[in-house]
Amino acid sequence: MRNINPRLILIFKLVPFIVLFSIAFAIFRFSGWELFPMLSANLNGISWLYSTVGLIFGIISAFIIQTEWENWNNLTNAVREEIRAIRQLLMFSSHLPLKLAQSTRDSMKNYVNLLINDGWKKIEQGERLDDLEQAIVAIQENVYLIADQVPQMSNVAFTIFSQVLSGRERRLQHSGRHLPLILHVFILLATFLIMLFSLFIAVDSIVLDYMFTLGIGILAYLIAILIEDLDNPLQPGSWQITTKEYRRLLYEIEEAMARPVPIARKK
Repeated sequence: MRNINPRLILIFKLVPFIVLFSIAFAIFRFSGWELFPMLSANLNGISWLYSTVGLIFGIISAFIIQTEWENWNNLTNAVREEIRAIRQLLMFSSHLPLKLAQSTRDSMKNYVNLLINDGWKKIEQGERLDDLEQAIVAIQENVYLIADQVPQMSNVAFTIFSQVLSGRERRLQHSGRHLPLILHVFILLATFLIMLFSLFIAVDSIVLDYMFTLGIGILAYLIAILIEDLDNPLQPGSWQITTKEYRRLLYEIEEAMARPVPIARKK
């Protein structure tokens, strides 16, 4: 998984925008267009119209951000739930017969490894990986073996595995949720209009004019970036959910497989 500093991503997005917006501002202000003196003379009316557009943009954006934020939180919690449950199953395997413990850990390693290397990319594309589906089935088969060979531990094994499945299904569910196309188009169009209309708010002082116009443009652009990042949490951005914790879990599984099972019972 790509590991890019979110601050650098934000800078790389902002700098080109500021340059392009400044060029657009210069073209609008120094083009000699006769419309601007008229706009300056009717500043109050233009401001009220612009405020109405800005208010509509702000209300819709707040609604979208709240919805996306809740989905992002649910996805984060689902990832944590899945990792926590697999880690519990790893610790539980220390109390199993040696061969069964090794088989269970091997199936967990295969699942996490596939998720990191291939599954995460498929999730970004809204797809499921067949090998990953088979890997979770392999873990399930080991849980059934636990029930067969160590019946007194079956309830605990099934409880932990159900938590793994629950976290996994919730992760898949929330990672596949995206803005409807109409809302996506709306936010892009509204952002463009807010930035475009800000160029028509003429102020006598060119310095103040540039500062306020650029400030409005940056705020609108940042809102659009925030919505885009929250809507695509598995892609590089300020709110990206990476495979970092899964990699740490994989390391723990490999460490457990490399050392003897402390209290394993040979059967």
